Amino acid sequence: MKVNFKEIKVASITGGLEKPDIADLREELGKSMFMGMTEAESKLGARIYNSQGPIELSEEEVKIVRAYIRNYSWVLRTAIEKCLTK
Repeated sequence: MKVNFKEIKVASITGGLEKPDIADLREELGKSMFMGMTEAESKLGARIYNSQGPIELSEEEVKIVRAYIRNYSWVLRTAIEKCLTK
């Protein structure tokens, strides 16, 4: 599955999902994952942080991302989850 963390469509406060904002989550998600507990988390965090477009995620990597976004706001978590279920 390919995900572009540079262009995540996030519900906007004025337009909801009909007129979403585009959020670049590479730095926020990448840095937090890079400081993870395992080598796999760190490597994936670096890939996300340094990505310039869509990156291919394995099923295991999708699970890692889901674990990290668990404590994100509902708006961000929903937007990322939508990308992970395409």
